[in-house]
Amino acid sequence: MAEPSRMNITKVGSDVTGFKSERPSPGELDVYLSWACNQLQCPFAVAVTKVAQSQYVSVSAAKKNIVKSRAKLKQSSDSLAALLKDDRMGPSGYLEDEGTIKIFAIHDHLDRLVELKFEDNAKLPRMLFQIIGLIVQFHKCLQTITIRQGLDMYALYEINKFLPSSNVTELCLENTFLKEGNYSVLFENHNLIKRVSIARCQITDTMIQDIAAKLAYPMPASKTLIILDLSTNRITDEGAKYLANALRSNRCLSYLNLSDNNLTDIGGELLLDTLMTFPLTDDELKSDQSKSKRKSVKAAPPIKQVAKKVKGIEREGSLKLVPESKGAEAAELDSHLYDKARDIAEGRMGKFMDPFNRDNLVVIDGIIYCLGNNALCRLNLSYNNLSYISLKKLANVIVTQRLNRRKPVGLISVNLNGNNLPLYCTEMTQIDVLLNSGASDKNNRKRAASKTISSFK
Repeated sequence: MAEPSRMNITKVGSDVTGFKSERPSPGELDVYLSWACNQLQCPFAVAVTKVAQSQYVSVSAAKKNIVKSRAKLKQSSDSLAALLKDDRMGPSGYLEDEGTIKIFAIHDHLDRLVELKFEDNAKLPRMLFQIIGLIVQFHKCLQTITIRQGLDMYALYEINKFLPSSNVTELCLENTFLKEGNYSVLFENHNLIKRVSIARCQITDTMIQDIAAKLAYPMPASKTLIILDLSTNRITDEGAKYLANALRSNRCLSYLNLSDNNLTDIGGELLLDTLMTFPLTDDELKSDQSKSKRKSVKAAPPIKQVAKKVKGIEREGSLKLVPESKGAEAAELDSHLYDKARDIAEGRMGKFMDPFNRDNLVVIDGIIYCLGNNALCRLNLSYNNLSYISLKKLANVIVTQRLNRRKPVGLISVNLNGNNLPLYCTEMTQIDVLLNSGASDKNNRKRAASKTISSFK
């Protein structure tokens, strides 16, 4: 009996034993990714560990308790162990090789891939993400990609390319330094990304300027991004100015983490000013006027007006598919086509959200003011260089937001730990009372809603 066909695989620095050339399914990423890299003779080795979501142990936890974590990872990576036993991925000790790219494929209780984790890799090549981009369409439940270290601008470019064809909603690039600083590409042309963490990435004010420009309305990220973590970076008051400009029009971002940066009272005041009444700039007024004009023509014209306006060639062209006696039906057809076009536009671009609509504006002494950003509800400014001045400003912001009685109410959680602030003062007590009341009101609404839902069961 003839021996099964085998092929030689090249690995940097050593020869790897061959394996059967059976093609696995792209739906099994933990097997397929390694197979594809070997087929393409990639100059790197990949070790994918399949892990159950409830049993996943992070690398940091593994360092604290190596014996226990290895035992759990061994129990939760049966498919990988089977491959090693079958000599498909290389010789014994393959996972211990420092040159091997380590990937954790985390699956839920239904064995669906929900997260990809790249932990402690010195270099993540571009070709690896090109391959992932080809098979990501087979994993509809993949929602999170976590990368800690090893990324460069070329690999980031490939990730940005396949994101629109995936269902990924969360990106975590903590401790991933890019010398080019082009993190802003993560916020371009995507309508699904809801959470981005770029903590500990040595982000400067120049980088923040590019990111903030993508968060201002009506950019795509301004309509979808809910959580942004910028903690432990190099952001100063200049960077806070750029973020404050974005918060003037952004009405989607609800959590912003700026802890462990270099903000002073100047930067803190710039951010807090956007959360309460502020005057519109000339550019914002022009934009608001153009939006008002669009709103005025949004509704379809009455039937009688359409019949009067349509004359001669225009009438013939607009009603060429409908008899003249049915002008009213033609108008209804125009209205139907308008509604259909609007639905298609909203499906592709998102629902129209005007940050400066009439409900958010007020005129004082002939000057148009916006009531402020009330969508940002959680703000982390801990471990900066804030003082009592920022505390007074914060108290003023929260009082103003509560008096406006808008929905959402505005800030319900603020973290100021690690700043040069008094332990006890009138403003601190006032802030605690108002924030606790706002949080309790939100919890009460959730409990009431759950009771209402349960009553119909």
